Amino acid sequence: MSERKDGGSAFPGMEHFGQEGGCGYTDCSSYGMSLRDWFAGHAIPAAMTVCDVQECNKRGYNWEKYIAIECYAIADAMIEARGK
Repeated sequence: MSERKDGGSAFPGMEHFGQEGGCGYTDCSSYGMSLRDWFAGHAIPAAMTVCDVQECNKRGYNWEKYIAIECYAIADAMIEARGK
């Protein structure tokens, strides 16, 4: 099994449980939001302080896309740091 580059499941203990009390999915560790998505979501407030809308527009950036790219770059760095 290859190692996931998204950090795996953000909440591996919070899978959907079937009636028998077991995981209703074949691979419970891959269900739901990835750790990368979780980290990126938490980076949004910090990333928003880097470039305000008017300044980003002057520089030719799409503000929303710029924020998303920055958040995932932060998330990738966090996942890499976890592996060390």
